[in-house]
Order: sequence, then C-alpha cells, then structure tokens
Amino acid sequence: MTERYYIENELNEDMIELIKHHLPNNHLDTIRLYENFNHETVLYYITDERGIRRLDAMISYFFFDFSYDSIVVMQRDNNFNRDMWKILKDTIKTRSKQLRIMSDPTNQALRRAVERLKGYWVEDEIIFE
Repeated sequence: MTERYYIENELNEDMIELIKHHLPNNHLDTIRLYENFNHETVLYYITDERGIRRLDAMISYFFFDFSYDSIVVMQRDNNFNRDMWKILKDTIKTRSKQLRIMSDPTNQALRRAVERLKGYWVEDEIIFE
C-alpha cells in the first residue's frame, strides 16, 4: 500500500536516507539544495510484507529566484508510479517559468517522455522552456 504526503520546506531523515540511496556518491549537493531553497514535496511511503514502512519515492518542486525552477524526482528502483508521472506531466504543462531537471540521459522511457512533452536534453539536464 502506498501512502502520499505533502510537505513544504522540510527535510527529514527519511528524505536524507532516500537521497543517499539514490545518489550514493553525490548526495551532499542535493541535501544542501533542500536545506537552502523553498520547495514543495510529495512523499510516497510504502509498507512492505514485513510491515516495515519506508519512504519509497519523492517529487520536489524548487522555487528559485532565477529565470528557472527545478524538480527533483527519486524512486528507489527508478520505476515511477502513475501518480508520479501525472504530477510531473501536470507540473511541466502548468509551470510559469523554465524548468530544469537533472537526470539520467540513458533512461529511454524518460527520453521518450521528454520528447512527448517538448523538452530537450543538455548533457544530463532536461529543459522545458
């Protein structure tokens, strides 16, 4: 079962653990991002067959004082659920500023989604004008 929660401008231990899991060699910059910029985040918790509850995924929208904003999306197995894809798609379509997302350019499903939503890649960054 998946539980969904909304938070604002918060960084909790579950989030730090997921960031370290997702970015084992490059987590400090992402943690600093959460500590220093306003964001709205959706957290997805799951309970496994042993009854252990853990953070499985999160989507964060960062509000910058730049010409663009950013999104951070993480899921333990890099297999986003439908709700996550819907939030991403809706956010991309309704944003008011350029949006930049750091990601893995080798992910073919993501490449197809970026093309459908009229974004483009610059190295490991997705840009939506």
